[in-house]
Amino acid sequence: MPRLTVSSVFAEVADELLSLDRGLPYTLLCVLRSPGATARRYVEERDPRLTRPFRLALIVLALCAVALHASGQNEEFMAGLAHGLQEGRSSGARDGLVIAMSALFARFDLMLVACWVPAVALAFMSAPIEPRLNFAEATAFSLYALAGLLPLQVALLLATAALGLQPLWSLLLLPLLWLGGAAHGYLSPVGVRGLAVLRIALLALLATVLLLMLFALAWAAGYAVLTRID
Repeated sequence: MPRLTVSSVFAEVADELLSLDRGLPYTLLCVLRSPGATARRYVEERDPRLTRPFRLALIVLALCAVALHASGQNEEFMAGLAHGLQEGRSSGARDGLVIAMSALFARFDLMLVACWVPAVALAFMSAPIEPRLNFAEATAFSLYALAGLLPLQVALLLATAALGLQPLWSLLLLPLLWLGGAAHGYLSPVGVRGLAVLRIALLALLATVLLLMLFALAWAAGYAVLTRID
């Protein structure tokens, strides 16, 4: 077996990042076009042309974070949080909590990402197919669906912010539509369509919302602790 060299490492990186018939660009195109079918190919065939779901989701998340940072969205979030904490310490009133919670929900898209993977995976495990999907398979579906959704979600967020619109409705509607399409793409080859797919998408969205509520409660509890630390 030949020894590993710097040139071979760079060749592998270039192949992963630049090749159009495998690797990152190929997988991104696949998940943007059909996330459910892509996840099924990975789960059932371990298609070697596909970037693995966890790696893909991390890369896409990093790219989206760079886009949000370049747009100034992250700075607005941290400034709002700092202002909320300062107000809470100085006034001791609930106004600081309101400001801090407003800062949190101004970054609703990031909260959505944090809650998406476990919520969607647990909901997708309820799909009426045999054999039943295990958590690892459902998580692979969730990650591929997330990798396709994130670029669209960030693009929509930046567009609505540029137009001065409120993006909350779109942050709920787009994931529901995307989940429905992804679940249909994964399950339609085994005859699961229509209401069953819609039920899974709604269940996944409901589980995500419940996790978001728990996230917000934890945020409020953490805020209460921070405001009492001098």
